[in-house]
Parts: sequence; C-alpha cells; structure tokens
Amino acid sequence: MTLFKWSSISNAKTAVLMARRCQEREQSHPALVQGSPEAETAMDEHWAFASSSIVSSFMFMEANINEVFLSASLALSDEARPNFIGRGFPYVDGLLSHDDRGKLEDTWDLVEGAGLLDKYQFVLALLGKRRMDKSCAPYQPASALVGVRNKLIHFKEGAHEVGSELRAFERQLRSYLGGTSFQPHPFTSAGNPLFPDQLFGYAGCRWAWRTADAFAQEFHKQLGVEAPYQPFRSALTLA
Repeated sequence: MTLFKWSSISNAKTAVLMARRCQEREQSHPALVQGSPEAETAMDEHWAFASSSIVSSFMFMEANINEVFLSASLALSDEARPNFIGRGFPYVDGLLSHDDRGKLEDTWDLVEGAGLLDKYQFVLALLGKRRMDKSCAPYQPASALVGVRNKLIHFKEGAHEVGSELRAFERQLRSYLGGTSFQPHPFTSAGNPLFPDQLFGYAGCRWAWRTADAFAQEFHKQLGVEAPYQPFRSALTLA
C-alpha cells in the first residue's frame, strides 16, 4: 500500500497553531515587566511564532498545488495495482479523470519552477476550468501574501525611519488588516513600520491563514475536487 504525505495539511495546522501561540504571548504582555529577561524572551517567542505562522501559510499554498500534480501522478501509476484503493487520493475515484491525471503528470516538469499563483492558474486552464480573477479577492490578497513571504525571506528592508509614511505595499496590507481600525500588537508601536514590525503579530497571522485558506478553497471549488485538508478545516479557525 502506498502512503502519501500531505504536507499541505501539516503546514495548515502549523500556521494555525503558531498563530494561537502568538496570540497567547500578546495576551500575556500586560503582566510583563519591560526590560526584564521574561519580557525579552516573550518578545523573541512572539516573533518566532508570528514569522513561523505566516511563512507556514505560504508553505501551505505551495504544498497544496504541488500535491495536485504529485498525488495525481502517483495515483496514475498505482491504479493498475490489484490492491489499489482509489479513495485514498483526493484526485482519484471520479474526482479527476484518468486523462486529467495524465495531463498533470505530463506537465509537472514544465511548471515545477513556475511562480506559485501561476501554477494554480495553469492547472485550472489545463483542465478546462475557469481561472481565478487576478483583479480581486481571493487572488489579490494571496498575491500580497506571496509578496510578504518574499520580502521576509529575501530581506532587504534595512533601516526605516520611525513614524514615516506607509509605503505602497504597506498601504495595501493595512487595508487587508482592517484599515484605520487596525491596532499594532503590544510588542511594537504605531510608530514602527507596518512591515515587518506591526504585521508580524496575531492579526497578521490570522490574515495570512485566512488568505491562504480562501485562495485554496476557491481553487478547489473551480477544480471541482475537495481539498485534502477539508476534513480538518473546521479546527483550523482563528477568531
């Protein structure tokens, strides 16, 4: 029997778990003595939880689309086995046809290195489905999340003047975070830059996960198959 590791599920759970840990640190902030070792540790943990959560939301999106190709290819090779159990794969047993699985297997090498959102659009186009509208949600917020991940991983921010005007990409992010009603988390201040200081808190984690989830839900709706993480989705909520 072939077992398939669904990294998208693990990444989704990590994104939510780390977000909740981040929220716990924010809730404990009033009891901390500024400058104490405990306060410094809490601040470090807060950043670790927030950055892990936001990056895991991106990793979820990456794994989710790659698994469409990989699981379909694996099912295609395994379906001839006498003990093949099609229901063990979300993209088998009538959910995607044999021919569609073949198309995915044949094109994986061509798109493996493509941009994340481009992969999603490619799959929909390849299988004759309607592609997502790039001009609105859920595509636009997902694009912003990809940008946040890239700016974090390939960090080039350097110094930023306290109290300066929001940069263009920060204005976009702030609109997703609630606009003028957005309040910075207690480990930073309103004078600090939105990215990365203010964004990397529970509110930012919640936005990142909801963005990734909404994008994946729309994709699977267009594709006509249930997402692998769907059975766990009710537990993957952030208030």
